[in-house]
Amino acid sequence: MGNELQVMRLNIAICDDEKTGAEPEATSTQVQSRWNSTLGQKAIIVPPELEEKMKNDPELAKKVMANIKNFITTYTATSVRLGRICSWLISLDENREIEKYRVTGGGGNISGPNRGAATPV
Repeated sequence: MGNELQVMRLNIAICDDEKTGAEPEATSTQVQSRWNSTLGQKAIIVPPELEEKMKNDPELAKKVMANIKNFITTYTATSVRLGRICSWLISLDENREIEKYRVTGGGGNISGPNRGAATPV
């Protein structure tokens, strides 16, 4: 399915509905550590039906991965601050379309040159 994007299976832990304590602050070292550990990673959630089709049809798999790569490239070019390191969680539907996505970023220039000033002529 391509080396540039790796399809990862996510193990989802089912949690008890009762909370045992307060939700941790986003600025806590534990939360920040977990977020930082995912910087630059890409996770693609593929429905089982589509995954089976992709296993049996390499051309379909290439098209799906090309669509994801195009989405990431376009999103990065238009919405990501220069120098940011992004993490991606993309969920596909049965029709191979991007159903939902989440992009988080860290690092890079918090303020600084715009793309025009930073791009060599």
